Amino acid sequence: MPPTTAELVHDRSLGDLLIHRDVVLDGLDAPQRAARTVLADILDGKAEDQLFDAMLVASELIANVIQHSSGAVHKG
Repeated sequence: MPPTTAELVHDRSLGDLLIHRDVVLDGLDAPQRAARTVLADILDGKAEDQLFDAMLVASELIANVIQHSSGAVHKG
């Protein structure tokens, strides 16, 4: 069976396949804003349209988690 995406991402022999940040959003009044701030830092220097798209996806994802979860969400 081929490796999963998660296994490939953690395979250091392949180099850095993604940029990873742990951000605690639990208890914040504006979790989407906090996530966008971190994302803007990570994507500094990228094209504006890429930044806009990434921020939109992040905001929607966080909004869905807030709306549809019953508490803190962590996948470790």
